[in-house]
Formats: sequence, C-alpha cells, structure tokens
Amino acid sequence: MPEANIDVTGLALMSGGERKPHGLEEIAPGVLSFRLEGSPYRLLQDWNGSELPPELTTYVEPLARALTRKRADLVFLVGFGVEQWLVAQAAALRRIPVAISHHGVLAAEAGVSGYDTYPPGARRLLIRMERDVSEQAAVRIFLNQWSRDQFSLLHNINARPRSRIIPIPYNDVFDEPVPLTRGWTRAPMNVGWVARWDRIKRPSLVAQTASASPRRWRWNAVTTIRETASVPEATRKQFVRRFRVLEPMSPTRLADFYAKTDALMLPSAFDVSPTVVLEAALRGRLTVLSKHTGWTDAYREAELDHLLCDSTPSAMLAALESARDDREGTERLRTLLRERHEPARVFAAHAKAFRDALS
Repeated sequence: MPEANIDVTGLALMSGGERKPHGLEEIAPGVLSFRLEGSPYRLLQDWNGSELPPELTTYVEPLARALTRKRADLVFLVGFGVEQWLVAQAAALRRIPVAISHHGVLAAEAGVSGYDTYPPGARRLLIRMERDVSEQAAVRIFLNQWSRDQFSLLHNINARPRSRIIPIPYNDVFDEPVPLTRGWTRAPMNVGWVARWDRIKRPSLVAQTASASPRRWRWNAVTTIRETASVPEATRKQFVRRFRVLEPMSPTRLADFYAKTDALMLPSAFDVSPTVVLEAALRGRLTVLSKHTGWTDAYREAELDHLLCDSTPSAMLAALESARDDREGTERLRTLLRERHEPARVFAAHAKAFRDALS
C-alpha cells in the first residue's frame, strides 16, 4: 500500500463506462474528483488541424488549482484519454510528478475503435498526446511486456526507461473454478463472448464463426449492441440471429455466466489486457484468443499456443472445441494467472512504483 504521506490522485475512479480493475480504490486512496464543463473530446471531433484547439488549454489552469487544493504529491493516471492529458498538463504546471498506467495503446487503437470517426488530424494529435504524457511520466506502468513493446514500436520510442510491468489484479469473485456443466442447455457447446460492441473486438468475425457452427451449438454474448459507424448493420443482423445477448452485468452474475460456458472467444484486432481472459481462466474456462493481445506470452508459458487463433471461422471452431476439452491446459493457465495477478502482489508493486516516482 502507498505510505501514509503519499497522497495519490488520478482519474482511476471517476469516469463511467467500462468496469475498472478491482481494487483500484486501494491503490489510489485520495482520488481527485471533478466535473469538466462541456466535453474536451468534442473539441477534437471536428478538428483536423496540426495543432491543438486553443480552447483545450482553458481546462488546464482550473485543474491545476484543484491539484493545489488537494495538496497532491503524485498524480496517478489510469489509461489515456483527453482528460488524462489535461490533468498531466495541470500537474506539469504545478511541478507534480505523474505516474501513468497504460491500459491500451491509442497509437494502435485510434483507427479501429471509437476514435475512428475522428478526422485524421485529430487522431494524429491524440496519438501525439499519448506519447507526450508517457514521456512526461516519472513512472510509466505497462500491463505486460507485449504492450510495452507495442508502445515502443508504434510510437517509435524506447518505452523501457522509467517503466514497470505491473498486471491488472483479479477480483476475488471469480477465484473459484467450477466443472463443466453444459451450461444453460444440453447443447454440445456453449460459447461466450464478453466485449464492447466495437470494431476493434471484431464482432464480424465472431458472428461469422457462430453462423458457421453446428446448429446445436449455443452462443451467448455480454455486450451492448449500439449503432456505430465502425460495425456494419449487416454484422449486427448476423450476430443477433445466432446469439443470446445479455447486457453488461455485475461481477457476481458475470462469474456465473463464465461457469455456464464451455469456452469463450475474443479475436480482437488489438487488445492489451482484456479482463475476460483472466476472469474466465479463474473460473476454469479457456478463451480462444487473438494473437494481437497482451495475453500471448502467458498462453505460450501455459503451452496453449494452439488457442491463439483469429483467422477463419473453421479454425476458430476447432480451437473452441480444443479449449473445452483441454482440462490440463485450463489448470496450467489458471495457476499461472492466479499467482501473477494476485491483488496484494499487484498493489505492492504499485506502491513501490509510486515511491520510486517520488524519490
């Protein structure tokens, strides 16, 4: 845990949307909460210039005053977005060191995620902002070696200096393996997909795979299907014909969802550390996974290379059957991830990184 005289602030607990890693309130006991008037993202949505919109900098001084009132010794940023960049600028104005945990690599995601509707100039600015905050940070945390290598490659920098590899912690709710039960039905296969409805998660390949499966296979998704230019309407129609779709749910209900599947799939175009893989593994379920994710090293350590598959529907279906039947591989991965992502170990690594940032 952080020492008593370290007052850590950040954006870890203030934004809505996706679930945040369990236990971040233990890492960041003093969280700065504020509301920005208007949306800084909107300033970039129609911006195609080579320099930042001048209005963006008007947020910095009020944030700097908030940091002064908080008497912050360190600003801890989780993930990257326009808000994180603004807070980092405010911290620089007050000469407060910054630690950042990179939960993604915008340089890879900008063209295949929610940012793909932004003008090219705005996307280039966002990528530059991500690099600049990382270069500013006294300590930069990556969730795995793969993501640090990707960050270095895509930004054409060496991200190793001042960096740490600290994975996400697991939620105890998932830490109980359960035997295969044939899930919701007596179907020969119950497959799960837990992801955002976003092109980067490749719902088109997921839908094609489900459509190519035997009729008795059952397909179950936890997602919110929404209208988005990045996912064609034809994909949505194909998806809902084959999937039972459930809305995002509490960790307790999600743990039950995993238990009722035989295997999961996640053929993302790019994914640093999707929590579904960790959560499902702790419940005793394997995920057929893209080669373009941060879990590839762990899969190879657990001798599960054959489940790194994101090519054709037929190959995905064969990998799903292998994932269901590989009980020894399931236990190898569960043991490896349970040790590596143990919460107390993860929190202690963060505390050391904070102390190093202040030394």
